Amino acid sequence: MTRHIVEAFGKARLIIEDGEIKVIRPPIIKRCPLLERLELVDGPLTAESVKEAARRVMERYGVYTASRPIASEEDIAAFGVSETRFSAIKQGLLDAAVIVCDGAGTLVASSPEAVQGIGGIMSYLIETSPISEVIEALQRQGCRVLDAETARIDQVEGVKLASRMGFKRIGVTVTSGFEASRIRELSTKLKMIVAIFAIHTTGVSREEALLLGEHCDVVTGCASKWVRELVGAKALLQVGTTIPVFALTTLGKELLLARLKDLNRPLLVGFSKLPKMGDRSPEPLV
Repeated sequence: MTRHIVEAFGKARLIIEDGEIKVIRPPIIKRCPLLERLELVDGPLTAESVKEAARRVMERYGVYTASRPIASEEDIAAFGVSETRFSAIKQGLLDAAVIVCDGAGTLVASSPEAVQGIGGIMSYLIETSPISEVIEALQRQGCRVLDAETARIDQVEGVKLASRMGFKRIGVTVTSGFEASRIRELSTKLKMIVAIFAIHTTGVSREEALLLGEHCDVVTGCASKWVRELVGAKALLQVGTTIPVFALTTLGKELLLARLKDLNRPLLVGFSKLPKMGDRSPEPLV
């Protein structure tokens, strides 16, 4: 039996066991423009609609199965964290990324196509089971899995693994300020340049938002009122207005600018007080 616990689609919590989807906590927001644009939901977020969204993702991309794709260059979100790291590795700003994959847990990937193939379709994964076919496919792409026997998720240990592999400039995703602070301290000890990306911020507390703003280079706004208000106000650069992404450091700014270079579409650049929100945002902000 394979078992995956995921938070996604408005921060609903789902358990996926051998392909069967169970919603164990309903979404905490009612609407998400990004999910609507990706045609995963059509209308309000409910337990039933997020279950259907998860089913569509599984059918479209094969996630949580042995046939899950590993390498891709397909953009899922213009300013997504995976897309940003894809561009950064391709342009030589980062050497590798510490990411999480269903069926494998924490791993280190240095191929930009692997970073996008794994992360572009990955929701926040709390727990996963090892899938040998996925792990073998990752290894063929040059990825190193932290723990192939248990598929455990531990981003701090992932950074240590990247250091042992000889990488000096890496990007890592985190979901908590405590995790970010530990990695920031570790990066100094290991003499590494670590770009910390905060994801899945919907519903974080004011204190957590402040902690993420203190230790991270890039923070996604998601549907978080506190991240948008507190982190956005200290940002050096913001990309996107529906789901804003904030760069808080010079390194974060360079990484987002690298992503902008890869976008083959018209762009508007100007000065503005941040944060700047568009006409459409998730509802409600929490």
